[in-house]
Amino acid sequence: RSVSYPYSVPNLWLFLNHLAWNAKIRFETREVSPPMFSYIQSPYLILDDSIADSLKLASISGVDVKIMIPGKGDHPFVYWASCSYAGELLKFGAKVYTYGIKNKADYMAIDIKFDNNGYASFSVIKGGNILGEISLSVAGEHNVSNALSAIAMADLYSISYDKMRTFLPKVA
Repeated sequence: RSVSYPYSVPNLWLFLNHLAWNAKIRFETREVSPPMFSYIQSPYLILDDSIADSLKLASISGVDVKIMIPGKGDHPFVYWASCSYAGELLKFGAKVYTYGIKNKADYMAIDIKFDNNGYASFSVIKGGNILGEISLSVAGEHNVSNALSAIAMADLYSISYDKMRTFLPKVA
């Protein structure tokens, strides 16, 4: 069963606390229930203690926690802070994935080309295998990174690459 939530920080905090509380109750009562998941994508994974603790508790209680962060951040301090938080969550069973356009990552954009309008096209690689090519209808390298993170998250949700490839150019 999946749970969706608004992306504002206060609502995310409430959602994660609710998720952790339910996971704690299921763990303590040995109640068996369908698996739940929490997938989070953030270019800046900076967590306060309550959110970090909620994610840790969710992970050890059987919630499938997956975190998507850039393989290389746009600022060294934020990048290393994100890596620190991600590393801490890994210790509790969360899975961490990376995406990048100029670095090694789980999901990579390669062969980036721009047309006369500045619109990008690029190939997507997952785990060393080429998934295919994407063409965007927006300009700029930052949109390549944004599209790649969307593709990676869609892949975690088991959305086929063909669906992503046909849908993404219409919204990007």
